Amino acid sequence: MQRNGVELRQSFSVPFARAEVWRFFADLDQVTRCMPGARLTKPAVDGRAEGEINVKLGPIVSAFQGVLEVTRDDENFRGVVRGAGRDTKSPSSARALITYDVRALEAAKSQIDVSVRFLLSGALAQFSRSGLVKDVADHLTHVFAQNLEARLSGRPAVSVPRRHTGCRDAGAVGGLDAHPRRCRQDVRPLGFAWRPSRCPEKLPRNRAADGKQPRWK
Repeated sequence: MQRNGVELRQSFSVPFARAEVWRFFADLDQVTRCMPGARLTKPAVDGRAEGEINVKLGPIVSAFQGVLEVTRDDENFRGVVRGAGRDTKSPSSARALITYDVRALEAAKSQIDVSVRFLLSGALAQFSRSGLVKDVADHLTHVFAQNLEARLSGRPAVSVPRRHTGCRDAGAVGGLDAHPRRCRQDVRPLGFAWRPSRCPEKLPRNRAADGKQPRWK
């Protein structure tokens, strides 16, 4: 994956001291609750946990279940998360290597730099290098930062409309339904392709433009 995976980099800041943010990141359950559509299905033990996350990429809604391992470098305020999972709704799988660093900007302000290297296989592999994934990552990072700041402040997580939560959260920005009047060309959901003459969201669900059922393989 180090050689073939796709890497995304994100940075955001929160008005809290470096040490305080670092302590919060030690609680994997609380960190997971900051990520829309994600939850732990088994509590973390010795840096290892099981969980699931729902993500919407274009017309495809995926529900990944898998395992993750976390290692932390307290001296350098650096953490590494390794995860692997399978989509319960399609023959797709994913692996990810997440590295994050907490840097002090001021006495009461910190910046979190995140590097995500991932590898998708199966029906979702076609989205790996698309701008759609970057749109989704940008949106998830924004919501995560809001929720992180809220929890560090002792407030509830940011409340958003149901359409923009859970698996909808990613698709609300990156999916086709985010731009109902703008059609993306050469869309390739579920292993088949069409060049729509009208917006894809108006086509019958799980059918290509010619009305035939899509082929998974």
